[in-house]
Amino acid sequence: MNAGECVRRLFFVIFAPDSQQESSPLSGRKSTQATVRICGASSQLPGQAEADEAFERALGHVHDLLASASPADFTWPADVPTPDAEITDPNQIAARDVAYIAGAYVILHELGHHRIAKSECAIEYDLREERLCDAYARGMLLDGTATFAASTGDPEHLVRAKRLLGILLAKLLIITVTPRDRWAISPDHEPVRRRLFRVLRYAKEPLPAWFWDTAAALLAAFARHHGGLNDAIRFGSSRELAFELCRKFV
Repeated sequence: MNAGECVRRLFFVIFAPDSQQESSPLSGRKSTQATVRICGASSQLPGQAEADEAFERALGHVHDLLASASPADFTWPADVPTPDAEITDPNQIAARDVAYIAGAYVILHELGHHRIAKSECAIEYDLREERLCDAYARGMLLDGTATFAASTGDPEHLVRAKRLLGILLAKLLIITVTPRDRWAISPDHEPVRRRLFRVLRYAKEPLPAWFWDTAAALLAAFARHHGGLNDAIRFGSSRELAFELCRKFV
C-alpha cells in the first residue's frame, strides 16, 4: 500500500462523482522480522527518497485543495487518477477504497455533531461531544461489517480491517491539518497520539496478514513527515511498531 496514494485519494475523491469500481481487498504479506530498528535516516533505502518526495508532493496537493475556494479552483494533479477513471491495479483499487472509508468517517463524525445539536442534548464539555461523535462514526463503519460482508461474500475480517485502515488514515490527515500547538493540549480534543491509540485498540483478531504492515506504513509515513523519526525504534512485529509509532505524534 502506497501511503501517498491514500493521501491523494482521500481529499480528491470526495469532490468528484463516485467511481463504480468493485472493491478489492488489500494485499500484503505477514511480517516475519526479528527485533530490528527503524529511524528517520532511512533515505538510503532503495527507492526511499523517491517515495518521500511523492508523499510530500501528495500532502502539498492536499494543502492546495484546502486553500481552494471551490473544487473548480483546484487543478487536478496529473499523477492522480480521476474518480471516474477505470482502475485495474489492485493496490490503486485498495487505496481508493481506503480513501472512501476515510472520507466517510470524517463526514459521519460531523454528522454526529449535527445529530447532537438537533437533539438539544446538553453535553457538559466539548471533549465529551468529540468522543461521542468519534464513537458514532466508528460504530457506523464497524458495527455492520458482518451484514455487509454477508451481502458481498467477502470475509468479515477483511472488511473490518480495511475500514479500520480508513479510520486510521482519516485520523492521520486530520492531525496533519491540525496546528502543532494543539496536538497535546486542547480544550475540545484529546491528544493526537491518544486518538491514534484508540483506533489501533479496535483492531481485534482475526486480522489479515497485511493489516499491521499497512497500519505501520501509514503511521511511519506521517511520523516521518512531521519529523518524528529522529530516534531508533526497536520492535519485534509490525503491531509493536504501529503502537510505538503512535508515540511519535507529540
